[in-house]
Amino acid sequence: MIYFIISSIGYFIGCIHGSTFANQLSGVNLKKVGSGNAGASNATLQLGWKYGVLVALIDIAKAIIAILVLRYILNSWYITSEQIYDYLYLLAFAVIIGHNFPFHMNFKGGKGTASVIGAFIAIDWQMGLLALALFIVISITSNYLIIGLLAFYSVLLSVSCSYGTLPTLLTVLLFFITFCLHIPNIKNVVANTEPKVRQAFRRH
Repeated sequence: MIYFIISSIGYFIGCIHGSTFANQLSGVNLKKVGSGNAGASNATLQLGWKYGVLVALIDIAKAIIAILVLRYILNSWYITSEQIYDYLYLLAFAVIIGHNFPFHMNFKGGKGTASVIGAFIAIDWQMGLLALALFIVISITSNYLIIGLLAFYSVLLSVSCSYGTLPTLLTVLLFFITFCLHIPNIKNVVANTEPKVRQAFRRH
């Protein structure tokens, strides 16, 4: 029952989208422009870096807040550290699934990068910040977000193994889902048609 409750709450928190706020402020529906993706990258490309940062911060914050609140609650329970991380990873997974497949967007939301960053910073801030730094450096160096994202997940996968079986399986599943959602981006990189990172941040 506890797994169901955590998963359900996490999913609905994930459905709170930063793109909704960007839509209200700009009047532009990100689902109908550019890649049709309700995430920070499409917001940056279509509306400029300020909107991209806004969307990213909201999507990162919802994951961080959800994880920190659950951690606070779990600290008052008499359970093992392994059980705590099982619950935290389950919540993180549910939040990201809610972001990627929100019911109010016909299950077509974002690709979860910002929410993944927020969730893993909240679970293990050292791991999260290391993965984030690697993501930023490699994305800027390669000029492609997708390449930085693959490096980001390499850190998450290596560290999640130390937290037990369920965290490892959930991280692997997240990587698989993320990879599938980014297949068009990978094809664009090969075809040299994928938007460049540095070009995106030159926009207003």
